[in-house]
Amino acid sequence: MTNGTDKFSNLNGSKSRINSAKSIYECVFESLNQGFIIFDAENLQIIDVNSFITNLTGYDRDYFIGKKISRLNFFVDQKYIKECLSVLQATGAHNPGNIRIKTKNNSNVEVEFSAKNFSADNSNFIYCNIRQTTAQNETANRYEAISKQLLDINFALDESSIVAITDQTGKINFVNDKFCEISGFSREELIGQDHRLINSGHHSQEFIRDLWTTIAKGKIWHGEIKNRAKNGSYFWVDTTIVPFLNDKKKPYQYVVIRIEITERKKDENLLNSGEQFRSLVEATSQHIWRANAEGKSNGSSDWEVIAGF
Repeated sequence: MTNGTDKFSNLNGSKSRINSAKSIYECVFESLNQGFIIFDAENLQIIDVNSFITNLTGYDRDYFIGKKISRLNFFVDQKYIKECLSVLQATGAHNPGNIRIKTKNNSNVEVEFSAKNFSADNSNFIYCNIRQTTAQNETANRYEAISKQLLDINFALDESSIVAITDQTGKINFVNDKFCEISGFSREELIGQDHRLINSGHHSQEFIRDLWTTIAKGKIWHGEIKNRAKNGSYFWVDTTIVPFLNDKKKPYQYVVIRIEITERKKDENLLNSGEQFRSLVEATSQHIWRANAEGKSNGSSDWEVIAGF
């Protein structure tokens, strides 16, 4: 009974070690930043591929498993690969260098390719190692860096500015939260509309015509616009409109970036009113004096002479 129990324990221990080894294999196989394809060395039938291969090619794992290399639309030069594998079967290892593989969307990708024989459980196998070339890695790294930079810029812009994107006719297809906040309209109310929805009527037809003529020519327009919110209140925005051009140099969409300047415009109006009043009192022959609620006053220069201060 003891011997049976020991054998059973040993069997369980062996299964445990096998399962552990299998888990380690799967972890390493899937986590490596390079591709692996494992063939049966006798019939060149694919036994396994890792996720690097599926991500690189766009094919799922089922596309590869169980297929012979002759049935794959994967290597661009199938004849060359067969020759490489024949050399491999004869010598045990082969490193042909760079080859091209075809992805699911029919684009060709150049990769570094090597292969080697190995044995397990009295069977012979071939593993092919596929790595992206240095140039492709550098391109991928640059793309990742640029993508991060664009995301950072987009975040900063979204936090600080009122942003909208329209098609070439002016129909709105994107607004950020700040646009909704300042206009009082929901995103659902704005999408599909044009900017006449917030038109204040303040600007002349000539002003609007000049704006559209400029951006229709693919040029950037910049100016100050008075808009009307949903509740009828008015707000001013410093506006920049950037046309995005197609391959024919024609605008296919416009990005509109605004910064609210309502308070600044109020200050400018007050300053202009004060200057106008000063010009008026200086030009008149009458003695004018004005005081505000705090007792501060101003008046024409002749009043100052008469008053003695």
